[in-house]
Amino acid sequence: MTTPVRAALLLVLFLGACGGSATAETLLAHRVEHLEKHGFDVEEVAPEGDPMPNAMAVVQLDGATATIYAYGSEADALRATSGFAAEEQAAPDRVRVQREGANVYVARAPEGAKLPATDFEDVVFTSEEEH
Repeated sequence: MTTPVRAALLLVLFLGACGGSATAETLLAHRVEHLEKHGFDVEEVAPEGDPMPNAMAVVQLDGATATIYAYGSEADALRATSGFAAEEQAAPDRVRVQREGANVYVARAPEGAKLPATDFEDVVFTSEEEH
């Protein structure tokens, strides 16, 4: 067996053992691509939180960010939304939360700034329009 063939075989075995595949896409890949096509500055980031989302992406707004959390189920999205709602209630001018199915959108502005609500609504609408 040649070295390139051996390396490819090892890569396939490694990815299979990790539960992934060489062509696997995240749950947000198409949304990220769609947002980018519409002029948004967006990038996928490592998932974090409780419940743990399956994928996350951050969209840069004018003086704020909008984070998209993609959960494996609507039940997990509902649970996460409850946690984010407390953050929104504590700072309604700086934080907005919206759930669409198994996705939760959270916009945050830095302390002392106001959230550009129209930008956030554009992100949610654009992300959801083809899905």
